[in-house]
Amino acid sequence: MFDKNPIQRYLLKAPKTPLNQPKNHYLNLIIDTTFFGRNFGVMVFMDLHTKKVIYHQIVKTEKSVYYAVAVNKFREKGYVIQSITCDGKRGLLKDIFNTPIQLCQFHQVAIVMRKLTMDPKSEAGKELKGLINTLKSSVKNEFYRELHCWYLKHKDYIDERSEYPNEKGKYPFKHRKLRSAYASLIRHQDYLFTFEKYPELNMDKTTNRIEN
Repeated sequence: MFDKNPIQRYLLKAPKTPLNQPKNHYLNLIIDTTFFGRNFGVMVFMDLHTKKVIYHQIVKTEKSVYYAVAVNKFREKGYVIQSITCDGKRGLLKDIFNTPIQLCQFHQVAIVMRKLTMDPKSEAGKELKGLINTLKSSVKNEFYRELHCWYLKHKDYIDERSEYPNEKGKYPFKHRKLRSAYASLIRHQDYLFTFEKYPELNMDKTTNRIEN
């Protein structure tokens, strides 16, 4: 079992105010939470341009409200949040910050791969795996054009339903994980390429800088 006590003791002794108080009042944030065990996590804010951690908080769960409260603490002190790169937890991508938000492309790849597995059996699954592996080197128009072509090619397969009804009398889709993987890409299309829309902000496409 993972021993969280040394990390927890170290962080509890750390300053309770934001670390490395930013000198620049315009911040481009990379935010993420890393868990060490089931109920012990550390929420971290890094300023992209200084590459310094400027805020951390110990949490038991990852909730979008924790991020919102922390962001507002900086705003109350006069800082301007120019952009946020995050992992896209449910609720976090809403425009609650009135700020350009970039969904971590690494997390999007992970979402799709959890649905497809490393060795998809269907042709549609294999092709979507190949496409998602190009995400980090693609531009938005090119990627979503390819995704649309994939959907049109495999639409009949994607829409296949079971021959047998479920307990509600409905005929469920046969390939629900594949549909879910595709749906996540459609749902996040406004956030996966935010960096293209705001090139002057030099936004990171992933939260890997924190995790490294």
